[in-house]
Amino acid sequence: MNATTKKAYDLILKSPGLSDKVKLDIRMNKRDLLFLARMIDYIMAAEIKKDEELLALLPEETRAELKSVKTEMLKKAGLGEFYEELMQIG
Repeated sequence: MNATTKKAYDLILKSPGLSDKVKLDIRMNKRDLLFLARMIDYIMAAEIKKDEELLALLPEETRAELKSVKTEMLKKAGLGEFYEELMQIG
């Protein structure tokens, strides 16, 4: 990522109102939800964070919120334990 792009994303992430909470009502099948949960885990993985400059711009509380959203989605779908067991397989 070049310096201009990094500066633009930094500005966008700090823009007024972007910290406001939004309630979403999304409907998706369980297969896609499992995939989305895995993508959140993958993106937040340590090896990705050190290489991805965009993720370095995200505050720690934002990362924690994304993990919390993932956990809540899985819980509401009744897939929490299943997902954990699936991740233990590798």
